[in-house]
Amino acid sequence: MNEHSRRNQRTVAFTGVTVIPMDSERLLRSHTVIVEGGRIASIGPDQTLAVPANAKVIDGNDVFLLPGLANMHAHLMEFDTDPRHLALYLAGGVCTIRSLNSRKEIFEWREKIADGDWIGPTILMSGPVIVGFPREYRLLAIGLRTAVGLAVAFGSALLLGIVLSAVLLLRGEILAAQFARQLTVPWLLAGIITAIVVVWRKLIPLRALAAKFIPMAAVVETPSQARSEVKRQVRAGVNTIKPYDHLSRDTYLATLHAARQGGDSSGNKAEGDKMRTRLQ
Repeated sequence: MNEHSRRNQRTVAFTGVTVIPMDSERLLRSHTVIVEGGRIASIGPDQTLAVPANAKVIDGNDVFLLPGLANMHAHLMEFDTDPRHLALYLAGGVCTIRSLNSRKEIFEWREKIADGDWIGPTILMSGPVIVGFPREYRLLAIGLRTAVGLAVAFGSALLLGIVLSAVLLLRGEILAAQFARQLTVPWLLAGIITAIVVVWRKLIPLRALAAKFIPMAAVVETPSQARSEVKRQVRAGVNTIKPYDHLSRDTYLATLHAARQGGDSSGNKAEGDKMRTRLQ
């Protein structure tokens, strides 16, 4: 157990504080708050609540004490890239931050704070926003998929015709070679049909292209891609899934379902950190 873990396990007593319990509009004056293992164990008037003998006592006379605040929509590093300034959140009473951007540096900050190496609030992370392919680029997507599909179709047909013709010609079977060339046409038609299916079913993902137009985002076009992306983000350690623009209804619902299942597309609740994955 490191020093940070030991500090979290000790008992701390705040005495003489004015508690703002946040459950209603009231103040609890001259109270003692006992914290054990990083959690509030008991709250009571100074006169009646006994302080454990092993507790570290902090005199809170003339001090207000309230639950830590949580900033649930932050964008760390967009305005300040100095991690030393994270301690200012604690000074303002903010003990938890949910950062809705996915820079790899923020993952490192989160681990440094969790390990006790740095002083700062607990950081909850979002992965890249999950978006669909923008409508203004869909014609481009269809064109690219068609080009790839036709290239594969023509290339396959041409290669097949050349190979069969060469083999049969080497064997002196000229008529058979002519027949092989005739087979090229059906193969070409089959290739064109394959290209149409590729475009219709979106079998060629365009994430690399989309990344050029939509940086800091994960582009998905089908429910299957959405489930895979959620699973990938959960494995990377994110706490929040952030579906965004241009998603079809089915893809959006698949994203939500996968997030609620913690990235486990089988329908079983995932365990451990995956259980804490939430939707934004």
